[in-house]
Amino acid sequence: MKKQISGKIVEVKENNIVVVELNENMPDDYENYEVKIQKKSKKRGLDANALSWTLIDRIAQALHTSRDEIYDLMLSRYGVATYIVVKPNEADRILELIEHGKKLGEVVINNQIGIQLQIFIGSSHYNRSEFSTYLQGIISECENMGLVIENKDVFFDAIAHWSI
Repeated sequence: MKKQISGKIVEVKENNIVVVELNENMPDDYENYEVKIQKKSKKRGLDANALSWTLIDRIAQALHTSRDEIYDLMLSRYGVATYIVVKPNEADRILELIEHGKKLGEVVINNQIGIQLQIFIGSSHYNRSEFSTYLQGIISECENMGLVIENKDVFFDAIAHWSI
């Protein structure tokens, strides 16, 4: 894994010379590093997570189940997922190590049997666009269940604010 050092641009001089303030000390082997500049994105606040958990709690109460079960269900319906294939004898162990995932079944790759897992990324790792999709899905679940969402405008304002 490549080491990344973050910082901020403090000045741009003539001839595109950029002065950067780093968040940590530059290693002695700085000549082995390259610079990548990307647009700074707004971080999603903790209030976004609080809104989603409020709705998840309401769904859990209505269905008489745990908030963790509903969270996993919402991740599987509206969240971000990826897939991996593991050795059959390692599948259960891998699922214990990750927070959210499930077995999909056997696959054969290069004449070897593996188990395909679907891995759900936790919502705290979503970017604004992903979280907006996730929250809209939870809102639609509440509406489909007939659950009243007080101050619904707060949720839609939040989605508009977080959307890209």
